[in-house]
Order: sequence, then C-alpha cells, then structure tokens
Amino acid sequence: MTMKMTQQNKQLVIVATSICTIALSSLFFGVQIGMSYGDIGTGHIDIPTSFASVNKDRPHPISKTRIRGDTSSKKRPSAQRIEEDQTEPKRVGQTHDSSAKLAKTAKTAKTTLKGGPKPPKVRESKKIPFFFVHINKTGGTSLFGMFREYCQLELDAFSEKWVTESGIHHRTFHATSHSLIVRHGYKVWEEAYTFAIVRHPLARQVSNFFFLIGHCDGRKDCLSDRMIPEDAIDMETDEEKIEAFHSWMANLYKAHPPGTPTNYLMGSKGHGNEDYDTFNATQTSWMVDPNDNNKIAVQKVYKLEELSTNMDEMVEAIPCLKPAGGMATKNASKKTYPHYTKFSKNEKTNRIMREVFGIDYENFGYEYDPKR
Repeated sequence: MTMKMTQQNKQLVIVATSICTIALSSLFFGVQIGMSYGDIGTGHIDIPTSFASVNKDRPHPISKTRIRGDTSSKKRPSAQRIEEDQTEPKRVGQTHDSSAKLAKTAKTAKTTLKGGPKPPKVRESKKIPFFFVHINKTGGTSLFGMFREYCQLELDAFSEKWVTESGIHHRTFHATSHSLIVRHGYKVWEEAYTFAIVRHPLARQVSNFFFLIGHCDGRKDCLSDRMIPEDAIDMETDEEKIEAFHSWMANLYKAHPPGTPTNYLMGSKGHGNEDYDTFNATQTSWMVDPNDNNKIAVQKVYKLEELSTNMDEMVEAIPCLKPAGGMATKNASKKTYPHYTKFSKNEKTNRIMREVFGIDYENFGYEYDPKR
C-alpha cells in the first residue's frame, strides 16, 4: 500500500512539474511579445498623446444659403446640431486666455491614463442685452466703436474670444449667428436683441478690395492669400482701379468658386466661422439659423444705406446708443476709389455677382444694376 502511494505521488510530481514548465514557457513567450510592443520595464504600454485630428477632407460648404426653399446644405462633421431647448450646447470651447497659447488644432490636446481628455470650459450663462452679427465691410467697425464709447458695460457682457472643440479660434467681433448660438445657446440668444447690418453686395466687394490693398501693403503673405496685386497700392487713375477690381473678382472666382471649402474667401476671412457648414461668401450666410438654413436667426436686418441717416429703431432697442446722435462715418474720408456703381459695367463681374451673391440681392432687396 505504501509502495503504491509512493508511485502515485511520483506520478503527481511529474504531472505538476510538466504543468509548471508549460506555464513558465507561456509566461516567458508572452513577456517577449509584450516587450516588442511596449515598455514593460516602465510599468505601462505606450499610448497615443493626441486624438481626432481635424478632418481636412470634410464636405464642402453650401454655395448658397436661402431664407426660403433651399434644402441643399451639407453637414460637416465639425458642425454640431443644436436642439431648440438646449441651453448649454455640447460645442462650447474654452475661454480665451491671453497668458497661455491656445491649441490651433485638436492634435495638441493631451489624453492621459486617468480620465482621458479634459472637457472644455463651458460659457457661464448670463443675461446679454444684445448680439450684433458683424458682417465685414458693412459699417460694423464704426458701430463697435460706438459701443465702446457709449455701451461699454453692454459690450463687456458678450465680447470675447474662444476656441471650439475642433480647435478653431472665434471672436465676437466677427462671429456669425451660428457661431454665437453654438457659443451661448438658444435661450440666451432669444432673450437678447439680435441684429445685423447688410450692404449692397457690389459695394461690399468694392470696399473689401480697396481695404485689402491698404491692409496687405508690404505683406507678401497677405497679398498672396487675398490675391491682391503687389503694385495695387500704386494705382492712381479710376480706370486702373476699376480694371484691377474686375481682374481680382475673376481670380477670386477661379480660386474659390461656390461649393468649395474656401468659397467664403470671396467675401471675407473665416474668423473661425468656417468651422460650420452654413458659412460662405454671402452676407446671408452670416445670419442663418444653425438648425434651419432657410431661416434668418437675427431679429432685425438693417441696411447700411438707410442706417447712415436714421438710427431711431436701433437706438430704441439699444438705449445706451442715444447719446451718439447718429451712425459714425469716420471711414468716409479715407476712400480713394470711385463710387461702387462705377464698377457695375463689367459683364463677367456681373455674372459672378449674380451667381455667388444672388441670394443677398434677393433677400435684402438690392438691384443688380445699381443707380447712384
């Protein structure tokens, strides 16, 4: 009996030894594999330190944005849809901090082993008396100057810079309705007085061209990006200036036609608004509702041509402007180019204006053939 037990014990020892040998071999093999993929010696396997880089191949923006009847808008991945009852949209980026450089793209964001990427800071909800959608070259710079002089407290309530989750920089000074609603939510937007100023589309283009000539003078990158001839600053005669404008319009159309991602450059820089698929070269695109491209989101659209002589309605809505006594016209004396109606005789430019900016003529009641 004792002999039999001894034999069984030996067998058990042999079996146990075999199992241990197999286990140790597997462990050694697994360590070898692990070492080829990660640094086991430091106690962790390497992980990526960035996430979700900006998609450069996102769909093109819509070529036209209509108040009525246009359902052709394509959604970019970066454009979040906002629910009507949503007071704190998902999209909010961090508040601008001048003491630190903000990330230009999502590639600079860090993720850690604990908790993943840090969520962006949400804009604290507060009462904002008005939102002004400042479309470039429509008199908005003068109006902001009046706000700073007469309505500083009201201006401080909403004037800021911020960065969205996609890494795009925005600022109140040139923010669209879409951008402002995403930033603040519908509730804050609808409780405020919201408005914009528009201008004859051809007058806006002419003003923009001659503004850029001075703005980019001596800056080769700026001249190249905005397609301004390097010698444009030296033009003297009206004929030279008119011819240069028409050449500029043709070049812009060729480089940034409707439907391309950069079409907005026919009207202005992006100012962060290119973050959303509603933005293009038109003035209309600055005011559309994020959830309904057929709807203008602002309560009131003023015409610069009329506002320059009558600000009564605006003053009634924004009482702090009452001491101003009228619309500032400080930029009027700086014009050194012909009246915009002088630029309306070129057939090719007229075709471009109708195709690219036709919705603005329609929505705001401007004539294709302006009379001075």
